[in-house]
Amino acid sequence: MKLNRIAVLILLALTPLFFTTISGYQTALEKRLWDLGHLPFFMLLSFAFLPYVKQKMEVSKRPVFVVFKFIVSIFILAAGVEVAQLMVGRTASFSDLRKDTLGIIITFQVYLLFNGIIDKRWRLSYVLTILWCLFELYPLSEAVLDRWRMGKSMPNLANFETEAELLRWSEGSYERLPSEVLTFSESFASHPKKINNHVLKIALNTKRYTGIVGAGLFRDWSEYKVLQFDIYNPNDYPLRLNVKVEDASAMSGEMVYHDRFNGIYKLLPGSNRIHVSLDEIANAPRERKMDLSAIHRLSFFFSRLPESSFIYLDNVMLVK
Repeated sequence: MKLNRIAVLILLALTPLFFTTISGYQTALEKRLWDLGHLPFFMLLSFAFLPYVKQKMEVSKRPVFVVFKFIVSIFILAAGVEVAQLMVGRTASFSDLRKDTLGIIITFQVYLLFNGIIDKRWRLSYVLTILWCLFELYPLSEAVLDRWRMGKSMPNLANFETEAELLRWSEGSYERLPSEVLTFSESFASHPKKINNHVLKIALNTKRYTGIVGAGLFRDWSEYKVLQFDIYNPNDYPLRLNVKVEDASAMSGEMVYHDRFNGIYKLLPGSNRIHVSLDEIANAPRERKMDLSAIHRLSFFFSRLPESSFIYLDNVMLVK
């Protein structure tokens, strides 16, 4: 009973997190760990109910039905949490409700199994629960694998050789394409570490700002001297590229213009290889030095284009 009381206290402390949104500069792994938090929370909540379930089961002729009623009751509570989030301006999520339900089922199934209350007719449900767990854990495993690949591929921040690399980027509209279908020169997409030679096609619109944001890239740039990347401009006119780099301090503050790196580069028609000095990035904030060991966001964007267009990005890397 003491463990159940501790579980209740933990649950009360964690409940406000349901109405908290993590910052937009988290990596895919951090976001997916956060999203998975519903699963252990509702496992713990179901565990806190077990003493009451046990009392009801001892006086019932249908103990499994008692468990089913408690599962439904906690599910209704989970659905109520999602409705409450709608009322405070957040978005209700079927994915979260699905994880809530899985957490409830896991706890009660484990309880029934270890108390010998389950019979052969219900064993298939355990197989289905395991498959359900694998389904819910797949996004997290994908992000973990990409994080491992990220470390192994340094000094490449992104070369788009795996589909999972797209997890590192957000905002805008983009797609990963094999460079063979493109018509630009071989020098653009050539690099010793390239294998399948893919590039990122980024769609651009005429809004005030259009482009992409890399918030899931390798963060420690302190051992390098230059940020380098290739961009192919398929238009017959130059484009004005804005490059923005922000560290942890810039992201946690008021996010003002003079507290980050802001660079402007002219993209000529055809292939362009851009070099950005990391010393220049480090000295960009007006009142401090940027922390190159904690780079949280790299943005490529354009402003007020005269017409919709696109560019190709490749070989985003750090050079010593």
